[in-house]
Amino acid sequence: MISDPVCAQLCAATYNQPPTLPVPATGTDVCISTAEDCLVVAFRGSVTAEDWARDFICAPVVDRQDPQLGSCHAGFLDGAESVLTAITAAVGNRQYYLTGHSLGGALALGVGALLVSTGKLPAAIVTFGAPRFGMAKFVAALRPIPIRQYRRGNDPVPFVPFDVPPLLQFLDARDPLIAIGEAQRDPFACHAIEGYVADVKSKSNVCEAR
Repeated sequence: MISDPVCAQLCAATYNQPPTLPVPATGTDVCISTAEDCLVVAFRGSVTAEDWARDFICAPVVDRQDPQLGSCHAGFLDGAESVLTAITAAVGNRQYYLTGHSLGGALALGVGALLVSTGKLPAAIVTFGAPRFGMAKFVAALRPIPIRQYRRGNDPVPFVPFDVPPLLQFLDARDPLIAIGEAQRDPFACHAIEGYVADVKSKSNVCEAR
């Protein structure tokens, strides 16, 4: 079993190391590594202007229907679909985990949901500061997979995209989110991956000491 602190560290590494898989036109950046005899598929968060536009800052939220997942954030769904075949081939029949920070967390959830119908389910999905990917049908598709989603302090990203009732009602893949860290005056300061790495490790140490 891969620990959550290890997942957080591998997410941080995606910002500094080259991607393992070819980067498609969607910009989805994936690093696959081996930890404790398991594969960990880590998705990088937003770095480029195109990443942020695809997220929620520079473009209106557009939803797109998927036969398995229902209505989803169009940019996130495009990104997940663009690497699905490559990830499926890379993991083969080995046990693997999906993880990601920020945009990467949303992509980890989306790829996991798309893989449910293939029977190649990940051992778990672990996300840090991930925005919402889809709605009720998407959440239902993920039920067979163990999921742990972290929110640090008052990080605002896990609460976007915002709902636009009655048509757009985005949901967390698992509720409630795992709360770590302390709120800060600047909420976006809570979104940094370095803070997630430190606070997830601290929480893990506390749990092990009990």
